[in-house]
Amino acid sequence: MSSIVADHLVYKFYSSQVIASRVMDYKDFIRKCRSLFEDIPENVPLKLYTDELEFMHGTLVEISVESFIDVVPQTKSVIIMVDVDIMIFDDALVERRKEKFRLRVHYFIHGFNSWAQFAVSPRTKTRRIAAELAKKMGVRMSELILAYNGESLQLEKSLKENGISTGAVLFCIRISEGDREVAIENQVDSPEATSVPST
Repeated sequence: MSSIVADHLVYKFYSSQVIASRVMDYKDFIRKCRSLFEDIPENVPLKLYTDELEFMHGTLVEISVESFIDVVPQTKSVIIMVDVDIMIFDDALVERRKEKFRLRVHYFIHGFNSWAQFAVSPRTKTRRIAAELAKKMGVRMSELILAYNGESLQLEKSLKENGISTGAVLFCIRISEGDREVAIENQVDSPEATSVPST
């Protein structure tokens, strides 16, 4: 193994790749990842993966904290993923650094309550959240409403314009036009609601 390969690693985060020094402590490695990629949302857990282990035959596998010290010396690259479903940014880089946050959205379909998490920023258009949820649920966006604190959100406005900030929990409901008012009023979970993990 050449010196540059032994001492360096390719860090991969979505479409970005950076070659940098190989860090052998797990916590320091995570800090290194955040310093290399400014788009990683703050306070969002990171997961590390590799597809270079011979016995896994090219299969992508998560690198656990326990196995980190044994796996990383064998790899030429590590794939970094955030523990959110979807990342959506509409802003300039300087705002993304300062104001990105994690948004949780509950959605109801076929009698079940599930949820999805987004990495967003204040200027993210609410329509983009609705569009991603429509794809996730396999329905038309026109069938959905997004609600917060008992009020339907305006899709053409940004999250900030709709009063959405860190810690907000939205509700996305598939609904017929005639039931729109009732659904918004009853957006909170009932004791009988059945929950399933996010898919």
